[in-house]
Amino acid sequence: MAEPFYLKIRGGRIVNAWGSVTADVAIRDGRIAAIGEDMPAAQETIDAGGALILPGIVDAHAHFREPGYGNKETWAHGSRAAAAGGVTTVLEMPNTDPPTATVAALAAKRAHGEANSLVDFGLYALLSPDSVTQIEALAAAGAIGFKCFLGNTFGDLVAPDDGVILQALRRMAGQGLRCAFHAENSAIIAAEAARLRAEGRSDLSAHRASRPDICEVEAVSRLVLMAEEANAPIHIVHLSAAASLPVLTAARARGADVTVETCPQYLFLTEAFVVDSRGAGIVNPPIRGAEDGAALWSAARDGRIDTVGSDHAPHHPGEKLHDSVWDCIGGMPGIETMGPVLIDRAVRGEVEIERIVALLSDMPARIWNIGHRKGRLVPGADADLLIVDPAAETLVNAATHHSLNPMSPWEGTRLRGAIRQVIRRGETVAENGQARDIARDTGRGIFLTGGAV
Repeated sequence: MAEPFYLKIRGGRIVNAWGSVTADVAIRDGRIAAIGEDMPAAQETIDAGGALILPGIVDAHAHFREPGYGNKETWAHGSRAAAAGGVTTVLEMPNTDPPTATVAALAAKRAHGEANSLVDFGLYALLSPDSVTQIEALAAAGAIGFKCFLGNTFGDLVAPDDGVILQALRRMAGQGLRCAFHAENSAIIAAEAARLRAEGRSDLSAHRASRPDICEVEAVSRLVLMAEEANAPIHIVHLSAAASLPVLTAARARGADVTVETCPQYLFLTEAFVVDSRGAGIVNPPIRGAEDGAALWSAARDGRIDTVGSDHAPHHPGEKLHDSVWDCIGGMPGIETMGPVLIDRAVRGEVEIERIVALLSDMPARIWNIGHRKGRLVPGADADLLIVDPAAETLVNAATHHSLNPMSPWEGTRLRGAIRQVIRRGETVAENGQARDIARDTGRGIFLTGGAV
């Protein structure tokens, strides 16, 4: 005789990327045991009252900064911010100190995450000029995939040259791992920034001028050609320029395995926000014009863009807020607001809620080979889910956020819909925007490994 269900969620609209149904969800041993009607009683029952039941968000683009930069963010703060925003799985980036370019560095960060993360997590290994010979070892150590920074970014990491990238892609393909790319041309950035400085420019709009569309378009074009040559899967992160879309569409039409992410800041903010932000809006690549955002949002809705990630990248305000753009470090928090911002668009009728689930949960899980347990609400999957009240509102107030350095471009915005409860593997980790305490209230996240399933 089967053990009784630990938890039953009754009377919600269960939403997956492919459709929705009104039914109950039964949970046992941290996994979804059954979905249906008239199921047996459980030890605990939650009455959803017609609310939306969504899969937990999989944020495949987050910087928790540790080890090395605990003044900017910590795993404890960042993972609680994730949970409060509906993110139950985080894939964390490698530009820490030391970067995750060796097996030892990956193991050290894994131990740190296992001790401090409220949510489940995977770790990217860094593709650098020196780590290409470590690809097989990093894969065996459980890297979820690789990340390569082509444009200059925080950490001053040296970008590999094209020969190294091509060799690395061939080796990664043999391991069933995908490489994510920050796709900007660093030589163009350096030349344009030098020109602008010589002209005496230091205004915030000079940031976008120093990283024109061609920086991204050229890098994306070069990467898809190498991916095709190596027969390797790649992932373009934080797409910012509408001009990059035709390059990606053509590559996919040729059969290239290239997936694409953008972020809420590129969809819904414009350069006007950056100019008024005193540096808070400086991110890499830059936030561009309204026409870019509109084109990217159209691509996200119709499937030309696969995922939305937060690029959660906090810094201390003293590093962000300056009169001269050249003194402003790039990056902003976002993991606590990404889900609410996208859910708002669905509640407003701009996009189907199923498409939001695809962008935030189903597709990132599938791309990074964890779709057998994350990103969907089906029997056997991890019981990661959100209870969302579409009739309520969320007021963005950074003072209540969980990041070590909370700032938000959405400050003061009233968003339609509210995440009432966040459940990670059957355990509540946040309620009404308040994350639980890992030491007192709930268990820790677990490490998720990469490779072909």
